[in-house]
Amino acid sequence: MYDALAASLPEDYAGYHGVAWLAKKSGANAWDGEADFVIAHPERGVLVLEVKGGEEIRYEADPGKWYSRNVQGEFHTIKDPFEQARKSKYALLHKLKDLPALKGRRLPMAHAVCFPGVLKEHVPLRPDAPPEIVLDRADLDDPAPRIEAIFDFWQGQEGTGISTTEPLGPSGMDAVRRLLARSFELRTPLGREIAEEEREILRLSQGQFSLLDFLARHRRAAIHGGAGTGKTLLALEKARRLAAEGFRTLLTCYNVPLEAHLRASSRISENLTIQRFHTLCEEAARARGVPVDSRPPDHPDDAHWKEVLPKALLDALDAGFEKFDAIVVDEGQDIAEDWWTNLRLCLNDPDQGILYAFLDPGQLIYGHGGDFLDDLPVFELNANLRNTRQIHYLAQHFSPGHNLIPQGPEGRPPEIISLPETADLQRELGKVLHRLIREGQIPAEDIAILLGRRPESVGLPRTGSIGAFAITNALEPSPGKVILETIHRFKGMEAPAVILTGLEGMHSATAETLLYVGITRAKGHLVVMEKAEVLEKWGLGPKSKESKPDGTLGPS
Repeated sequence: MYDALAASLPEDYAGYHGVAWLAKKSGANAWDGEADFVIAHPERGVLVLEVKGGEEIRYEADPGKWYSRNVQGEFHTIKDPFEQARKSKYALLHKLKDLPALKGRRLPMAHAVCFPGVLKEHVPLRPDAPPEIVLDRADLDDPAPRIEAIFDFWQGQEGTGISTTEPLGPSGMDAVRRLLARSFELRTPLGREIAEEEREILRLSQGQFSLLDFLARHRRAAIHGGAGTGKTLLALEKARRLAAEGFRTLLTCYNVPLEAHLRASSRISENLTIQRFHTLCEEAARARGVPVDSRPPDHPDDAHWKEVLPKALLDALDAGFEKFDAIVVDEGQDIAEDWWTNLRLCLNDPDQGILYAFLDPGQLIYGHGGDFLDDLPVFELNANLRNTRQIHYLAQHFSPGHNLIPQGPEGRPPEIISLPETADLQRELGKVLHRLIREGQIPAEDIAILLGRRPESVGLPRTGSIGAFAITNALEPSPGKVILETIHRFKGMEAPAVILTGLEGMHSATAETLLYVGITRAKGHLVVMEKAEVLEKWGLGPKSKESKPDGTLGPS
């Protein structure tokens, strides 16, 4: 029937198949309306057409039931098609009269029934079922004349009111179209999509814990894995397990924000100490009375951090500082070779004590690399569980040799925003934040703005707000505040949504590694915004995207 109508009806007709709506009578609840076909014409009006299939149609006046026989010869009870068509016509009439464009107008309405599998007898089937409003198999070759005849039939019926109605006209046709065939897109808010993806990622990450059961048979190990393989999650869980088993355990790292994150993510345990390496040095020196100046951790290349504090740790050990049964190191590639010697000496048994290092040699952004862990057996993590696959594909273009298997949800392609040369970065960031938080419904605290350089060097404040949104740093995360950090300081951490910017002027020796680290901090949504020439330099511009056979972004 659909094919026959589509091929036969002139262009000034509009047909809608399988439509439904809700109408409301005055003072009554909403009621359903539906029709197999609604056919509209700007001059003739609106026809509701009910279709009943079957090799045979039967009506029994007593008890007033309709039956349809299928190709297997079986009869089934069906609804009264004429009653259905009539009710649907009036339900649609009520709905159309509620539309602003048709309000108060008298609309030409008609109804009919089609039996496409049978030939009708040209006699009235019933008083309310004259042959003039019935189509059958013979009409399918060219149903347009029959449709016009049905409109003519209703036009001439006394008492129907159709002769005194107004034509639909273009505005009425448009109103019918917007009601019955309105194009629309239902979108889940971005924040909700990301939350769903996070639940999937958490489930996948927890599956990594089986590795810990395997590692329980090894007192020492270096666990290698690229960004997103769950190293931090595993390091934290391994430290918890060791502490629960009665071992006095140290969980350590290099970054200040990562230290705070590990503490915030851990359960309180009397056997578990969480301190970054330099905090350990300071606390040990203070505990044993070793003199050492207290300095803010703003100058990682200063001799204070490279030499003074590590030596203070050795002096504290010599003075009787209590050692550990087990040490777990997260982001172990950031620990300099000399510092590893100091850490081993913090074990009650430096040679055989429990030592686990979770590291990614591909994230060497501090220049601390070396072969200082060659004596440890190596275990590889090869599945990216943190990022959506779309983010993973972009990160792989900057990956230092990793061949990770993406296992997260598909996600959405990263947003690449090209800024004009004269763009005000703070203003542009405010616009993006408004879109993500207000429109996308992403909680502000789930967003991290990560910079390739310090905030002041790209014209951004360290405190206060960007646009209408308060900012904070990774050390002091707070509900309702967006995190603003450098890529360096945020390494080892993650956020549901990341805005990556301030990439101009990055040191060329570590730029690709920084991009890799920055991109992989985003679990569910990534925005990269920079000037066009910077995007092109790193293979993130439109031309670079076009040059990729797989449609992904990244340098050739």
